[in-house]
Amino acid sequence: MRRRKLAFTLVELLVVIAIIGILIALLLPAVQAAREAARRSQCSNNLKQMGLALHNYHDTYQMFPNTWCGVPGYPGQAAWSTDTFRGSVKIRMLPYMEQNQVFTAVDFRRNTDSQTFPGTSTLIRNTVIRTFRCPSSGDEDFTPWNVAADNYGASCGPTPESWGGNPNCTCDATPFYQPYVSAPELSGYWNGNPAGPFTRNPASSNRWYQCKMAQVTDGLSNTIFFGERLTKCSNHAHNGWYITNNGDGICTTLIPINYDSCHPQNFNYATVGLTQCNRQCTWNTEFGFRSKHPGGSQFLLGDGSARFISETINHWTYQYLGAKADAKPVQIP
Repeated sequence: MRRRKLAFTLVELLVVIAIIGILIALLLPAVQAAREAARRSQCSNNLKQMGLALHNYHDTYQMFPNTWCGVPGYPGQAAWSTDTFRGSVKIRMLPYMEQNQVFTAVDFRRNTDSQTFPGTSTLIRNTVIRTFRCPSSGDEDFTPWNVAADNYGASCGPTPESWGGNPNCTCDATPFYQPYVSAPELSGYWNGNPAGPFTRNPASSNRWYQCKMAQVTDGLSNTIFFGERLTKCSNHAHNGWYITNNGDGICTTLIPINYDSCHPQNFNYATVGLTQCNRQCTWNTEFGFRSKHPGGSQFLLGDGSARFISETINHWTYQYLGAKADAKPVQIP
């Protein structure tokens, strides 16, 4: 009597392969969701570390740090000048983030943007600081302008950077700024006199504006200090964490969360149903907060907590969260 050999038929093998494929298809979204949850948690922890650094800075100097840009009115300067560039907000946070070696290499007596570590040819601006990077962003460690990238911007709240915008990359700001900047509780704010806690320009009398905790009368837990941004969606963000004019202090809540400004200057926006304002070079829309997290973005509040805010948040509520002293202390929904 002949014994039959046990083996899979072709049909059985195909069924097994199909079942395995279905299982992989079911498990893959769960794996991706778990990975995103881990990345989002790391992003939140980064913001909390930055919040702790801000509070430690304030404990030392009784004010928060700010960006020092070159603007008209600085002693000896009649117009915008890079001679007075003295670095971004983030440089001043470094000693409180275990990055004192990088901080002490900077000479604040002169333009900081192209300085090297003493005795070397290594540019300080090429130092990658992981705390300034959100792992969900998808951005490379270095920006298209070959400097170390970052994914967080200091907020000026509902303060317009410039109504006219970039003359070489125009965008009508009216739909974004009105009616918010005309509201009595939000009006009168421009660079140097920000509705939020940060600005890149001095306020008056040749003095560099730095917000004090007592000026945040809406409450630290009700005021946005930092939010996420994507390098490829803002030309200013191409300057990374170090360079002075990197967008810190002009990131604004006036632009809806995750508004798409991620396209190059010369792309044919009309053929894909977009507008001039969807380009990364516009000074009106590039300073909005945005992330790769589904449905919204993460923000650092003044009390040092990190919160996720939905991109569908009521836009008035968003402005009140951005302003530090509008007498409308709203909470994140």
